[in-house]
Amino acid sequence: MDLYNDYSKVNIKISFVERLFTEAVNNASEIRKLTNDTTIDQEAGDLKNEQYIHIIFKFINFFLHLTDRHAYGKMSEEQRSILMDELEKTCITLAVKRVCPSWPKNEKEKFKDECLKILNEDTDEFSKYKNIFGLGSLSYNFGKIIAKLANKEDDALYILATNELISKRNLDIGSFINDIINL
Repeated sequence: MDLYNDYSKVNIKISFVERLFTEAVNNASEIRKLTNDTTIDQEAGDLKNEQYIHIIFKFINFFLHLTDRHAYGKMSEEQRSILMDELEKTCITLAVKRVCPSWPKNEKEKFKDECLKILNEDTDEFSKYKNIFGLGSLSYNFGKIIAKLANKEDDALYILATNELISKRNLDIGSFINDIINL
């Protein structure tokens, strides 16, 4: 029975990581579309691939942080730490493979290490905010981060668009955490 539960947990985690990555790419693509829309922004310009990649990883880091917040209080500190460590490494590894498929292996490893370092920095930053939504909240400040990455620092349109995207996320984090706990 334990082997079945372990197998089920792995499948649940992989499925969740896939959804998280897809959601991050979809959100970054929406920001890219917004950046290229001259009907909305007269100074629209193409979002460079490097910026786009950084935005994907910011969304990944944000969603991982939300997952950690959902797990807090529902799992023991040790269980939560193990789960988040697994999710973070798996998600970053998957994202690097998908975003940079043609890069040499050593470049992918360096980039993965850099992404994990930035994830830890982002986690520290995101942890400063008590509220997820509202003025001065985590989502508001995350919108400012995304706007800055798109070269639209403090642009309300990008901040609001980011908040709109993350409010519509389709990750069902709560169910994922409950599924892990109940196996």
